[in-house]
Amino acid sequence: MGCDRGGAQRGASVTASHRQGEPLASEASRGNRASIGRRERGLATWLAAAGLVVLGGVLAAGVVALILQTNAHRVQGAADLVAITAAQAKSLGTGEPCAAASRAAAASDVEVVDCSVGGDELEFVVTVSVRGGNRAVLLGFPVPAEASAHAGVRRGG
Repeated sequence: MGCDRGGAQRGASVTASHRQGEPLASEASRGNRASIGRRERGLATWLAAAGLVVLGGVLAAGVVALILQTNAHRVQGAADLVAITAAQAKSLGTGEPCAAASRAAAASDVEVVDCSVGGDELEFVVTVSVRGGNRAVLLGFPVPAEASAHAGVRRGG
C-alpha cells in the first residue's frame, strides 16, 4: 500500500502542475528549439557562400597584382638592356647611343621616352626611360609600365 500511495502522489503532483491545454515543460523546450532551428536554417550556407565570395575576391586581387608585377619586371629588364646597348654604342664609338637605344627598345617591344648621355669620351653614363608593357592585358585594357636605367663606364676609383 505504501508503494501505491507514493506513486499516486507523484502522479497527482504532475497532474496538478499541468493545466489542460498547456504543453508540458519538455514539449515547450522542444518547440523553442524547433523555432530557433527554423530561424537559423540556411545560415551555414550563407556564411559559406560569403566566405567563397571573399576568397574569390582575394584570389582575383592576387592575379591582378601578379600581372602588374610581372609587367613591371619585364619593362625594367627591357630598360636595363636598352641602357647597356646605348652605353656599348658610346663605348665602342659605333654610333649615336640614343639611336642604338631606340633600336634596342624597338626589339624589346618598348619605346624610349627619354635618353641622355652625360660625361666625356672615357667616363660617361647613359640614362634611358622606357614605356611599354602593352602586351599585358587586364580586363581588355593594356597595362603600360615605365622604367628607367643607367649604364656607362667609370674609370678609376
